[in-house]
Amino acid sequence: MSDNKKKTQAPQSENNGNGTLVGALFCLIFMFYGFKNFNFFSIVLFGGITIYLFSKWSKIKKSYRPKNIETEPSTSTPQQEPVVADAAYEPVADESIDYGVIEEKKETTPIVKETTQTQEDVNQKENEQEFDYETERELLQELLDCAGDPLLTHYRYVDLQEFYYKFRDLSPIYVNSCIDYCVRDIEIYNDAYNEIVKRHAEQIEDMRQNGDLTDREYEKRKKEEVKLPIPSFKRLAIIFEKMKQYDSAIEICDLAIKNGFNDDGTKYGFKGRKKRILAKMKKENKE
Repeated sequence: MSDNKKKTQAPQSENNGNGTLVGALFCLIFMFYGFKNFNFFSIVLFGGITIYLFSKWSKIKKSYRPKNIETEPSTSTPQQEPVVADAAYEPVADESIDYGVIEEKKETTPIVKETTQTQEDVNQKENEQEFDYETERELLQELLDCAGDPLLTHYRYVDLQEFYYKFRDLSPIYVNSCIDYCVRDIEIYNDAYNEIVKRHAEQIEDMRQNGDLTDREYEKRKKEEVKLPIPSFKRLAIIFEKMKQYDSAIEICDLAIKNGFNDDGTKYGFKGRKKRILAKMKKENKE
């Protein structure tokens, strides 16, 4: 054993001192009783019994005497439980217990895809629509109702051109219908124009008669140029150019210029359109 070991005695029981006193007192009572009441034999008998009991009591008392206990002195402070960092702590689940399935709810941000709608997409969406038979019937009925009126007929022809041109990609039938009403409109345009000039003259005459115009204002209004737009030339030129019927497209341009309709909404009008078509024909012929 180490020299640092220290012998310490366990605390004695308080009953050990009391037991010794009781045993001595018991022996004295037996000896006194023998001398007082009995003869020599009784004295010897009681004395022997007393000595025997005293010796037994001494052995019993020695058996309960505490022994020395060897212990090592404590040289360190009480050991503390190890501290485990939260980051390294990994709880171990007991496989015998059914904890169930716990899913962590995560916040998700919907992804919004940015889309840019071009004019081609709009045109394609329009072309994917079914043909509008109801509108077609209404337009054709309106055309019948204005029979005999060249000006109103002109307006109905323009409406039908725009309607069929919108469905040009569905079927060649609608392209041909658009071309047909463009040609019809060109054929009746002079009549339609004369009609609008006539109605303009009648309108300003009525205004003078009613006092809405003075003589000076009336003469001024009579000299005003009456205009009647006709989109048929431009629409035909576009259709024939897309169909690569360049000769027909050039012919339409010449017809428009001849009738005084050079303005087609572009910078150089039908004259510039004709030059572009000729340049395209020349380029494709070389290829």
